[in-house]
Amino acid sequence: MKRYKFISLLMVSMLVYSCSIGQILTKITEKPIKNVQLGFLRETNVEFGKDALPGIIKFAEGMNEYHPNAFYAAKLGFLYSAYSFAFFDKSPFDDLDESSFELQKNMLDFYDRAYRYGLQSMDLSINHFSQKLLSGDLSVLRAVKKDQIEGLYWLTFSWAMRILNQTNDPRLASELSTVKALIDTAYELDPSYMNGAVFAMYVAFYGARTPTLGGDPEKTKQYYKEGETYAKGKSLILDYVYLRYVSTLERNASGFDETYKKIEDFKINDDDNAFINAIIKQKAKELNQRKDSFF
Repeated sequence: MKRYKFISLLMVSMLVYSCSIGQILTKITEKPIKNVQLGFLRETNVEFGKDALPGIIKFAEGMNEYHPNAFYAAKLGFLYSAYSFAFFDKSPFDDLDESSFELQKNMLDFYDRAYRYGLQSMDLSINHFSQKLLSGDLSVLRAVKKDQIEGLYWLTFSWAMRILNQTNDPRLASELSTVKALIDTAYELDPSYMNGAVFAMYVAFYGARTPTLGGDPEKTKQYYKEGETYAKGKSLILDYVYLRYVSTLERNASGFDETYKKIEDFKINDDDNAFINAIIKQKAKELNQRKDSFF
């Protein structure tokens, strides 16, 4: 009997020790990882960023697997979203291009990973978050705090991109109301996050659909204008969303040209928006090269 008690005590001690080490390791690496993220965001060489990103992702995954926590899960939501958006999301895809199928497959895979890590981050912060949210209980969003904005935002972004890139899937289309509730929550908690990136989601939500399908041109203009006050001339996210989704849907060639010129003329600074702005300039150029297929 004493032997079993000793073994049980030893196992409990090892478990506590393992958890403590995991918590200490997360605490120790938290600041360096934040600095790594900042270094990545400030990178202006897109090819260098593309080569570096998978290594950063796999390191964060290893840390999160060793000791699952909201901090690393939120970072992974961001990293996989950025990787998919930057290098695989070439939408609208050309079905006649043989490379499109593989690009779409990878794009959706990485957005799905970002979505799952976003849910994990929120679950590790709020008990039964995903269970309640996915069952339609939106009251769980009232428990989200401002310091959880990163996990919430990238869950919302990846979820929205999964829907935008699979418009023929009625199951995903039925989830739009949940995504809207997530956008509203992010807006209420911290509209300034990433220079007002939440407004780009509003612009996509209302501007990427016709009025018969729930779009609203007036709200699109309203959120675009409000978003500009947060972008402060530092971020191109809002302009890219207008270029990619709104001007093409409205068949507004002059609006497309005006926005593209704004993006093309933008000077990239050495700040926390540098990499994303560089990616957007590249993606806008690719869209402009295909302009004749939109108008």
